[in-house]
Order: sequence, then structure tokens, then C-alpha cells
Amino acid sequence: MAQNEALARRINERIEYQRPRNGESADTFICECVRVDCGGVLDLSIGEYARVRSHPRRFVVFPGHEEPAVESTVEVYPGYVVVEKRGETGRIAEAETGG
Repeated sequence: MAQNEALARRINERIEYQRPRNGESADTFICECVRVDCGGVLDLSIGEYARVRSHPRRFVVFPGHEEPAVESTVEVYPGYVVVEKRGETGRIAEAETGG
């Protein structure tokens, strides 16, 4: 689970980093859920994504893609949900980002 989330986060970070440099305005990111077969696209602004990412234990996922065993829903928006990892998965998420 953690590897899938970490991969999605790395892809989204590259998207976030490249957009301002390329002048792109489309605001789409991939779902950072634990599902290996997801790969869905979320619509949120770069600012919204940066706000979520400012907390290393938080991820953006499709509604219904939450994993209650390891994360809590902290914010709900049209089209996406912000979840926060708990326990060991939270510590892993923080370690991945150096947080």
C-alpha cells in the first residue's frame, strides 16, 4: 500500500513542479489511494494540492477510495477527499517526504 501511495505522490510532485515552469494551467493530479489498479485523475488546483502536501501524512484520493484501517478522512470536497495516514503508515509517509 505504501509503495503505491508513494509512487502516486512522486508523480503528482513532478506534475506540480513542472506546471509553473511550463505555464500549464490544467489542474489534474492522480489519485493517491492505496489501490494498485486505480490511476484515476482528480481535478484540483496546484494551490489546493500544495496545501494538502504541506502535511506529509495527507493524501488526495477519490471519494470512496479511503482506507479506514490506516487513514482518517480530514477534508471532503467535490471530486476528491483528503485523508491522513495514522500509525505506522503515517510514519512511513513522513519518512518518505523527510517530514
